[in-house]
Amino acid sequence: MTSPIPAPSRAIRAWRLFVLGSLTMFGAVCIDLYLPAFPHIADALGVEVNDMGLTLTSFLLGMGIGQLFYGPVSDRFGRKRPLLVGIIVFVIASVMCATSTTLMSLIMWRFIQALGASAGIVISRAIVRDLYSGIEMAKVMTILGMVFALGPALAPSIGALVLLSGVWQWAFYSLAIFGAFMLIGVMTLPETHHSESRNNHGFIKATTSYGEILTNKVFLTSALLFGADFAGFFSYVSSSPDIMMGVYGLNSTVYALVFGVISLSLLVGSQINLRILPRFGNVKLLKVYTSIQIVGSILVLTAALVHAPLFVVLVPLLLVSSVASSIAGLSMTASMTPFAHLAGSASAMNGMIQMASAGIITAVLAVLPFDPVIQMAAVMVIAITAAFFLARSRAIPDLAAARK
Repeated sequence: MTSPIPAPSRAIRAWRLFVLGSLTMFGAVCIDLYLPAFPHIADALGVEVNDMGLTLTSFLLGMGIGQLFYGPVSDRFGRKRPLLVGIIVFVIASVMCATSTTLMSLIMWRFIQALGASAGIVISRAIVRDLYSGIEMAKVMTILGMVFALGPALAPSIGALVLLSGVWQWAFYSLAIFGAFMLIGVMTLPETHHSESRNNHGFIKATTSYGEILTNKVFLTSALLFGADFAGFFSYVSSSPDIMMGVYGLNSTVYALVFGVISLSLLVGSQINLRILPRFGNVKLLKVYTSIQIVGSILVLTAALVHAPLFVVLVPLLLVSSVASSIAGLSMTASMTPFAHLAGSASAMNGMIQMASAGIITAVLAVLPFDPVIQMAAVMVIAITAAFFLARSRAIPDLAAARK
């Protein structure tokens, strides 16, 4: 049966959920907050705007590696101590990013920044698995997804406001401040992975747990669904600066507002999912949500092919984004259901698949020779089609029947 987050009051329970949700925002905030500053940073470092994509690639690589490290470490030593160490690394690296004077140094510190940020993403999900299962876990993941959605919604706007000062470095100082607040928040959390539940494996032996995880059909199907759907949505995220500011000529402030509106649709979709999940169940909703995304992505591609105005492209994008966080929450919950004993490692492998899909999409979009809007839409259709079919696999478990 499910276990509530231990807290003396509803207010403290809500606070702890907010902290966990904020920890999942590390990746999104680190990516989205500095997107409007790409031209400014490139000019300051004496490089082309396209070269700034390397800082995104190094961050994604660091996120993938870091998550694989923190998964087994948190299963062995508990959740709280590794989480605190990761956030401290994140804060230091964020400050060093702000002091970078060359593209190479920025690339290096972005990689280290990601190594720290990955702790928040992996361990927050593992904490949820420690405490919940089944539909209740899916509901909590949805709540975390609602908080997570605030990152992409607010980060570009904050980045645009920072640019009004004319100092791009404050984009990274802002991340350091965010990390400092998260450090304080984590100190208020209880340890959820107690000594009697931890394994006594060394790190090398602990990593063999990934073999057990990857050969589990429930995990593999659900995690690939999550990765494919994230890849489709990330094709928009990574292309948005070039499309909105380059192709359609928006300034950084307007771009941030448009990006924020689309990101807020994640919040709305998560709220709807929270209300209807107990009634319809995760299996049926995953089929419905991926169907909505198929329609939306095809409409985006159609608009791109006829060179429609930006507004016409954005409307179906709202369809795609509105259910993205719900699909992520439901698929992650399903993938982690068999692994109460390896929650950290299962969370880490989920994150690795997510980062790998994002990295592949970034690389593909960088080499395709087509119009940016068309290539974004085409990649989106392909990735979401894969998610559509994976959502119909019989390997996806019914969370209503799941037990801890």
